[in-house]
Amino acid sequence: MKVVCEHCDEDITAKNISVVNMIAKCDVCDSITFIGPKKGKAENSEELYTKPTNYQIDSRSHGFRMVQTWFSGGYVLIFLISLIFLTVPLMLFRDEFIALFTKGQLPDEIMPFIIFGGIFSCVGWCMFYSGITGLINRTVYTVEFNELRIKHGPLPWRGNKRLIPSQIKKLDIKKSSVEVNGEPRWNLFAKMINDKKIMIAARLEKKSYALYLQKILNEQLGLSEGEKKSSRKYKFKK
Repeated sequence: MKVVCEHCDEDITAKNISVVNMIAKCDVCDSITFIGPKKGKAENSEELYTKPTNYQIDSRSHGFRMVQTWFSGGYVLIFLISLIFLTVPLMLFRDEFIALFTKGQLPDEIMPFIIFGGIFSCVGWCMFYSGITGLINRTVYTVEFNELRIKHGPLPWRGNKRLIPSQIKKLDIKKSSVEVNGEPRWNLFAKMINDKKIMIAARLEKKSYALYLQKILNEQLGLSEGEKKSSRKYKFKK
């Protein structure tokens, strides 16, 4: 029987397949793949989980390494709008900008210049940076040296984290306050032993995506599915 890891798409050798328990352990990423019957809907306590398309596990890494790409059509739109915000003031006040940067001469009608030139430019540059980071940035999750690291880059962005697994009580999922086209988004966060909540992944499109990340990180961090024990079962949904 040929089994392919659901997490890194590598073939799993026969010695790591348990037909009795209906599971298989990957030689590459050490994650567990369920090989039982797959159904289209959740039943009773079973919950479906789905791998997000923009998350990939790096099977070449010595430790655990998962990469999230930020790219989406929304960031393309933000980038294009930012170019409009930056271009319009230059077109309206071209002579004034030239006089300011070459001669240090302020225009006679200063208020329109400040409003349309300054404010539009500031908004444009902020949107430009947000758009360009969305086009090229990635979030890298690594588990090594008994530490979970979450780093955004290559362009600087807030939210880099370093968490010690022993300080994490559990990983929890909550519905986000953000909705897109009437559909809710989902957040995955770490509940620490001091009851502080730290965001791990925000605004996931489906709850099944959050369940997938929760399960993968639980496996890598050695956490249980809940604070003590949980009867929740998972089934993989394609």
